[in-house]
Amino acid sequence: MLWSTALRVDVKTLYNTVHLLTVASLPSGTPEYLAPELLRRQPHGPGVDWWSLGVCLYEFLVGSTPFVDESLDKIFNNILDAGKVS
Repeated sequence: MLWSTALRVDVKTLYNTVHLLTVASLPSGTPEYLAPELLRRQPHGPGVDWWSLGVCLYEFLVGSTPFVDESLDKIFNNILDAGKVS
């Protein structure tokens, strides 16, 4: 009886850990401000914050985000196209 209780606790802990890791790896934020690295789920650093700041400054100056479009898919494609390194 004691062994089965301990096993249930360990399985629950494992499930919670895996769930947290899965949720933490998903991109989050306002779609128009996400950097291409986040959409591609690539490793990233402080550059993604500079990207978002640049989008904010653009919006302050122009009145809309640089990647605005009809749907989320089109917005994400616009961001990915802008983030291509040639």
